[in-house]
Amino acid sequence: AIIREILDVLMIHDLPISYGAINKAKLEQKYREPFNPHDLAFMFFAERVNRLMVNRNDACLLIADETARKKVIKSSLREYRKIKIPLGGLNERLDNVADSILFAESRDSWGLQVADFCNYFIKRHLIGGNNDAEELYQYFSRQIKNSREFPD
Repeated sequence: AIIREILDVLMIHDLPISYGAINKAKLEQKYREPFNPHDLAFMFFAERVNRLMVNRNDACLLIADETARKKVIKSSLREYRKIKIPLGGLNERLDNVADSILFAESRDSWGLQVADFCNYFIKRHLIGGNNDAEELYQYFSRQIKNSREFPD
């Protein structure tokens, strides 16, 4: 019940969800020297968020959980804002993603905690085999507006 109440925030405020998911096993099978899976996931996520903002004629600021890879991610975002994203659908520039990406501890941000819940249930949905997690994924899945799983 507590988890549902937390997820209710998404529906109450009509918050869209975008994600990029990488199947690491398929990635290694398909490509001899693949990109780092986390970098790919960020690339696809940034592309999806930008597309969502373009469709809404809006802009956004990215806020992410603190990570050891934040320098790489910030550098990638700067590059994607200058040039087109090297992979993905339309190879678009991130003109609707404002400024830089901000990093924070999830314990200090209710928004990041809700995102952590969503990430957990999305991952469990993609992996399969957990009925409780699938039920909670289905509970908020209508808020998913953009997603990409790679490789196809």
